[in-house]
Amino acid sequence: MEIFELVTLFTISNAAKILFNGMHSSDSHIASMIPFASRMSQENHTVHILETNTKSTHYNYPANITFTHIQLNKDPFFINYVSAIWTKIFGPIEFPRIWETGDKAFLEMLKNHSNKMDIILNQTWDLVIADELFSVSSYALAIKALLNGKAFITLSTCIPTNLLKYHLSLDL
Repeated sequence: MEIFELVTLFTISNAAKILFNGMHSSDSHIASMIPFASRMSQENHTVHILETNTKSTHYNYPANITFTHIQLNKDPFFINYVSAIWTKIFGPIEFPRIWETGDKAFLEMLKNHSNKMDIILNQTWDLVIADELFSVSSYALAIKALLNGKAFITLSTCIPTNLLKYHLSLDL
């Protein structure tokens, strides 16, 4: 037991500040990130989630995870899309429009919620974990981290764009 105590006495562990950002208006994407976020928090890292949606309420986070919730305006296209996502096959013309929802959400975050965004943007995050799907804000936060010499991870919450990401990676 004394050897274990001696080893742990001289073990240095650095905790990181980690920012997660999920797809706009998607509880299921956040839910798929929570196990990883919770584990990172259990390892004494500071974990924060940036959540945007059109609801006045936020996801029910575990106590060890902090969050910023930003309520945005409703996008009629996105509401119709979400209601049809499991029953309709989307063609190539419709699919890019879903990314536009992420674009609009990101612009609204910066224009109408700059007070909350400034707090996020002015912090030094050691690691940014970005949702890969329709999350323009995630990519922006990942690029900012990269430009500041920090790491980012693109987390696949539903796998459809992995091949595309492989060929069009964020390599600045």
